[in-house]
Amino acid sequence: MIKTLLIIEDEKLLGSELSRHYRQSGWEVVLATNLAEARELLLNKKIEPLLILSDMNLPDGNALDFMEKIKKETGNTDDSKDGKGTTPGKGDVGQRREQLPTTARMQEVEQRREQLPTTARMQEVEQRREQLPTTARMQE
Repeated sequence: MIKTLLIIEDEKLLGSELSRHYRQSGWEVVLATNLAEARELLLNKKIEPLLILSDMNLPDGNALDFMEKIKKETGNTDDSKDGKGTTPGKGDVGQRREQLPTTARMQEVEQRREQLPTTARMQEVEQRREQLPTTARMQE
């Protein structure tokens, strides 16, 4: 059984980093950049993710409100016996939950993202590079 993860994230870099991480962990990952795209995937493309990982505040709405609407429209409910999303006989869902990145890992990803050069920083570096003497000037 393929374990599918739907990630809803509007920041491309973070979505790509999360996708890469989970693919390396054995998940089939589907990435949506907004709630409308996630809705299309869930309702019309009929994907059935084992888990949905979502940014809470997206440009087109709140993820919690979205999940409540989708739950009503699809009739899906948490059929787990323990109320934690695990149902006996449904594979290794509990084990997969333990493999999800911790808050510390998510903070590390966010710190990496913040360290990436911004367009302004990249322009500043390019201007400084242009100001460096060329080899011909250095020989003079």
